[in-house]
Amino acid sequence: MLNRSHSEDRYIRKIDSENADFNFVEAFNTLAVNLKYSATDSNKIMFTSSSPSEGKTTISVNAAIALAKQGNRVLLIDCDLRKPKVRKFFEGLGKNGLTNYLIGDIKYEELIQKCDIDGLDIIVSGKIPPSPTRLLLSKEMGALLDRVTPLYDWIVFDTPPVNLVTDAVVLLKYDISTILIADQKEGNLQILSKAIDSLKFANAKILGIVVNNAPLEFRYGYASKYKYKYKYYSYK
Repeated sequence: MLNRSHSEDRYIRKIDSENADFNFVEAFNTLAVNLKYSATDSNKIMFTSSSPSEGKTTISVNAAIALAKQGNRVLLIDCDLRKPKVRKFFEGLGKNGLTNYLIGDIKYEELIQKCDIDGLDIIVSGKIPPSPTRLLLSKEMGALLDRVTPLYDWIVFDTPPVNLVTDAVVLLKYDISTILIADQKEGNLQILSKAIDSLKFANAKILGIVVNNAPLEFRYGYASKYKYKYKYYSYK
């Protein structure tokens, strides 16, 4: 494990950990299967939320791990260029990433990093840029996605909350389907509705909503000692 303070480490939960809770693992295995049958038009999946601290990075990372463990070749891209967190979930990853590549500081061969999970590659966010939205809309970003899309079964994007910045919405131009994260404990239906409206206005393909911190009765009938509980809802 990485050397982190208790307050920071409590957010680092991965299904490949030795002490991972069975229900925690099975929730992501179910999500991975659901993605296989719902994302039929694109292999690019974006995870976003309406507000901060709803668990989108935890869900993005573990969804990518679950997909890889089911025999897929997966690329996880940290597109939260303002407050990136994906790198914290993996040991040994370098700091250079997406922003470094888009501005020409590193070559393609230096961009994609391996981790200790077979089938899973990672692009970290890189240094914080002055204009994240402009970089995500750049021709270099489009060219990168054109290059990597045929190489992977799935490309998973961790993106900023929809209601805070436009970064997640602008990524929709690259034919990326969307999963919206909603924290039932902290969530507000009006805030969630605003996020859905923003995505629909941008013609997003909303595949579903993953509810974090759902009550036990919503969790497949299993009990769990962890507060992290997930349910997948299809969205129409």
